[in-house]
Amino acid sequence: SLMCHIQNIIFFIIFPVLIIKSSIPYWFLLLLALFGFLFICKYAPAATRKQPIPKRLINRKRILSIIFYSIFTVISLVTLEPINKLILFGITLESVTLLPIFFPKEDI
Repeated sequence: SLMCHIQNIIFFIIFPVLIIKSSIPYWFLLLLALFGFLFICKYAPAATRKQPIPKRLINRKRILSIIFYSIFTVISLVTLEPINKLILFGITLESVTLLPIFFPKEDI
């Protein structure tokens, strides 16, 4: 739908350009990533009606999500600007999409 395309343009083109052009401090994005880590710990993995997750895989997928989130955070610590900021923005954006407000009632 058109709204989905507009949302994708905002999240994946406009926001990254603004992050590069603005002077958002790295520590602020790191703080947001910390909140994202909490979202990952609480809500990952996210199942939908169309793509349910078998109960036997839920714990494994949660652990893998936490591990990969941590790896990307560490990578952001050793990369140069603006790449480190974009990595933190990406993982934070991904963790926010796990929040229940982004799932329609019938998908929960």
